[in-house]
Amino acid sequence: MDSTAPAPVPRPAPSSVPPSGPRRWGVAVALALVALAILAFAVRQFAGSDPKAMTAREVRRLLTEVRRAEDRSGSIRAFFQGLRYSSSPFQRSLARMFAGEEDADSRAREDLAALGAEAVPFLLPFLTNDPSPAVRTAVADALGWAGGSQALAALTNAFGRETNAGVAETLVAALQQIEDPAVAPLLLSALQRKDGNPSVRAAVARALGGLKPPEGLAALLTLFDKESSAAVRSGIVEGLGAWDDPRAGALLLKAVREDADQAVRRAAADSLGGLRLPDTAGVLASVLQNEPDENVASSLVRALDQIGGPVAQAALLDAVAAGSDSVRQAAAEALGRFEGTNVLAALAKALADDPQSSVREAAARSLGQMHDPFASPALVDALRKDAAGRVRVVVADSLGQLSATQAVPQLTAIFRDDPDPAARAAAARAWATLRPAESLPGILASCETNAALREKLTESLGFIGHGGAVPLLLRALKEEDSGLRRDAAKALGEIGNAQAVPSLARLLSGDPEEDVRESAALALGLLGSPLAVPALEAALKDRAEEVATEAAWALGHIGDKRAVPALATALTRKWSRLRFPAAFALVEIGDPAAKPALEARLADGDARARLAVSCSLAFFGDGRGMTNLARALNSREDWERFAGIIALLRLNTPDARALLAKARADTDPALRRLAARGIEAGANAALVDTLRGKPGRSGGFGDHRLYAARALVLYNDPAALPALQAAAADPVPELRSVARLAVRHLEKRMPRPEN
Repeated sequence: MDSTAPAPVPRPAPSSVPPSGPRRWGVAVALALVALAILAFAVRQFAGSDPKAMTAREVRRLLTEVRRAEDRSGSIRAFFQGLRYSSSPFQRSLARMFAGEEDADSRAREDLAALGAEAVPFLLPFLTNDPSPAVRTAVADALGWAGGSQALAALTNAFGRETNAGVAETLVAALQQIEDPAVAPLLLSALQRKDGNPSVRAAVARALGGLKPPEGLAALLTLFDKESSAAVRSGIVEGLGAWDDPRAGALLLKAVREDADQAVRRAAADSLGGLRLPDTAGVLASVLQNEPDENVASSLVRALDQIGGPVAQAALLDAVAAGSDSVRQAAAEALGRFEGTNVLAALAKALADDPQSSVREAAARSLGQMHDPFASPALVDALRKDAAGRVRVVVADSLGQLSATQAVPQLTAIFRDDPDPAARAAAARAWATLRPAESLPGILASCETNAALREKLTESLGFIGHGGAVPLLLRALKEEDSGLRRDAAKALGEIGNAQAVPSLARLLSGDPEEDVRESAALALGLLGSPLAVPALEAALKDRAEEVATEAAWALGHIGDKRAVPALATALTRKWSRLRFPAAFALVEIGDPAAKPALEARLADGDARARLAVSCSLAFFGDGRGMTNLARALNSREDWERFAGIIALLRLNTPDARALLAKARADTDPALRRLAARGIEAGANAALVDTLRGKPGRSGGFGDHRLYAARALVLYNDPAALPALQAAAADPVPELRSVARLAVRHLEKRMPRPEN
């Protein structure tokens, strides 16, 4: 039997089997009062059917229920899994759907892209012929995700005929997603139609910003002053936020100063923040002083945060002292990304005196982010005095970030006596970061005797990184609570004790919960033991893509050449999320025998996978993915531009250096520094500088420190070890975890001293 096939769906109980013939609709009507029950029933019925034999009525009913569901993308995902498989774990899909997973949209898109031509003909009749707007909207969503010339033609035709505004807006989004040059003229024509629905024309303006056709900027600029609809003007300023052009900046400044509609002013402020033009800070600060609308003022604060600089800082200091509740909160959140004694004093005052707990939370969080030891007294004082449990939680976390050892007595008191379990858990996390000698016995004793506290603190045991916690964590792997098993697996990976490998391998192969299996794979990658390779190779075929994806990363971290064939096969799987880590895992292993498998995927249909393959080949010294790397430098996603830069630095050919010269003009200051420093001193030095940077606003070092740690795993240069060892004690959990991995990776590959 094929081990990759999904598990069969349990048959419904006899009482839930639908009657056949005329009674079917009667049952459906009765079940309509319980949407989840209907959806589960429809999906189960559909899962066991041949798609080509499905009647139009059955498909239409399912699509209607998809639109009624709270999480449409999760429902569509389950729907298309039913098309692909004769049986599928639908109960698990439905559970994910109603859990509201953040990445449900992207997962649905990937499933549809993989299904491709199989999905499109099946759906086309419903796009134009179905009388239900809900069904037409669901199909338009799906066709945009599936893409291709057939879907493009159908969406274009439907857009010209559609009279329902909601469906038309979805058609616009679907056309934008296909990213075909033929889409821009169609959208530009629709934008100019004065008789068009304002909400649809606004969606068109936003889509033009996403597509950025050459003629789009002039069209948006020309239309703005003539447009009477506030909804359309709002869409125009959102679209203009995609263009790093002085003309776009000038119009946005005019809109934020003068437009009578608050939604337009707010959208203009958001777009200006995204553009991060330094010379706009003064205008925004002036507008903020007189802005009557609280929502617009909050957007202005966020824009000033993104732009940065002395003018923005002064405006934010005024706002945190005198703005409305939401403005003070936004300003307090922003100030943590600035420096100076005046900033520290303003945040300390807000933490001590502000009447709103949300503002005090923001101030406490920002004080931790500043990484300034002089913030500790204000935080310790708040830990003693603040009556709000949530504030004490944030204060404790911030004290851990600051490594404030003087807070240990207060943290001990919170851990032992605080009535709020979340505050006690935060105190334990801070304890773990501070690592006082007395912390571990107290934490372990509390976990042994208090089940509720054990749930809260299990993952924190990984932060401590002490082998004394291993026996407790190994026992937790057998608990009934799946969340406890998941957290225990993560903690064992963080601690790095090899005796956990057999237990984690069993968990990976046999646990019924996919998030537990995912955490087991993650932990085995962190442990780096070759003993885990067989279990991880088998997990590449797991029915849950998250588990297979984490297994691919883990095999790369272990670096065992035995895994190369299995990872090469993973490059051909339908899940682009699996192909992406499989490509990078082959680089971590470093076996040139993997190159043919990578070269075969240079034209992968998924942009992420193409980028991963091109980066991986660059690390093998092969520049055949240069076109994909050049495309990555123009991406709106900073991590894609980061990946392109590090791959080009690795290649270091004349063509690569020419592209890097262009990257020195990137809109993100951190990426500009990365490219310039890499050209000057080499990739490793540039990545170490980024890793040592202070966390900052978008365009500062923020997530880039995490990207740098991941990249240093690939560069495998011992000169990076001191910086990685420092990051391994960083208060940011994900960065700390990646840095620990990189340290183990380097230490394992460094030559052992001879006796």
